[in-house]
Amino acid sequence: MTTIDANGIFWDADAPEHQVPGRLRFDSQAGIELALTGAFDDVPDTDTTPGVPIPARQIHGVAGDGIYTLLGCGSSNYQYRLPGVFQSQTFLAQALLKGVHLAPSDLAGVTSIAIQSRHLASWADYARAVEEHDYDERSGRLVEYRLSYRPPTEDPALNPDAEISLRPTFQISGASSRQARLDYGCVLKLETSGPSRIEDLIGRAITIRNLLSLAIDAPELIESAFLSHPDYLEDGLHGTQRPIAFELFRRWDHNPPSYPERDVQRFDMLFTLSDLGGLEGIGNWLELSAEYDVIIQSALAMQFMPAQFVDARFLSVAGSADALARIHSGDADMEYRQRLEYLGNLAGNVFTDWVGDLELWSKVVKEERNNVAHGEDKSTYQRYRPPRQFLSHSVYYLVILCLMRVLGVGAVAIEGMREKHQFIQLQEMFSHYFTS
Repeated sequence: MTTIDANGIFWDADAPEHQVPGRLRFDSQAGIELALTGAFDDVPDTDTTPGVPIPARQIHGVAGDGIYTLLGCGSSNYQYRLPGVFQSQTFLAQALLKGVHLAPSDLAGVTSIAIQSRHLASWADYARAVEEHDYDERSGRLVEYRLSYRPPTEDPALNPDAEISLRPTFQISGASSRQARLDYGCVLKLETSGPSRIEDLIGRAITIRNLLSLAIDAPELIESAFLSHPDYLEDGLHGTQRPIAFELFRRWDHNPPSYPERDVQRFDMLFTLSDLGGLEGIGNWLELSAEYDVIIQSALAMQFMPAQFVDARFLSVAGSADALARIHSGDADMEYRQRLEYLGNLAGNVFTDWVGDLELWSKVVKEERNNVAHGEDKSTYQRYRPPRQFLSHSVYYLVILCLMRVLGVGAVAIEGMREKHQFIQLQEMFSHYFTS
């Protein structure tokens, strides 16, 4: 995601007549900061005047090459050094919009969000560029070289309250007498049937990002996001007007991924968009997420929580399995071991063959969860107990397999999990431990 560091002029959206110079900075990990050389008004220093809150603001500004709207701004620092001579004020914002001065009354009128993430095009098996060469038959010399990109045409999926589609992106850069570069991919666009709050559309984008993180078995990174509002228009082709696509900046992840960033190849992904049933599968995921969101968030601790927090990651994914079994079975009275066995049977032979003895595995996981949660060190199944980080992975993949079943992922894709390197690497160890 692009970083921002620009000087400009800023003002409170409700008081545009009072403009103050400042510096706007954005980083995907540090977030959004606006440092004003001056202040919007004479607000007291919260460090020295306890109990006097500074209300959240919406701020507009012009900086660098764009116009900006800062949302949910809270003052993090206020200095009043020389009365009437010098003041400074720093704001932290929850979200930043580039390309629009959005009125406070229009925050709940946004109708679409489009996201581009690191592995979206590969996961969706979107179009690839095609190279073609023509040679002279006699001399063998190159006559013409062509690099073409033809995006596929795919009908959007209609959800009860939204339309989901894939849109192509491409950019040619560095075109000269010696070189040219073609960057291409796609964005996933969600267009709602009525006005929506920005926070709600951000929540849906995160839900889709979480789906990709589970599918590719790695933390998925949102690289860019755009919103649109039907009342904010720009000139289009042939004298028409179209909604402005204004870019959304925010801190998508409050913790760095637990593993270094890497490109995941399509053959290493646990399941793809086609396995999910296409764009309709994403619609199903959005509907299910309301009920299963707590499960997904807990499971993704394996991806987004630092790897050194072994116990915390294990408890999180163990809790995810607990909640999944309770919600899917509808039985709140089952013991934890029974819930694990229920999920093992739901996952099917792919999982039970993997761990070997499902009943023994369930007992080991239950005892280990109790040990971590209660600070105990019971060792009834000591000789069957693998290192905790590997036990965490077994529960994590159990949750993913069950979610794949719930989402209706095809049997071929589920059986194909046996050949994934993640499973193969753990297979020998589990065969050693979970054999009664």
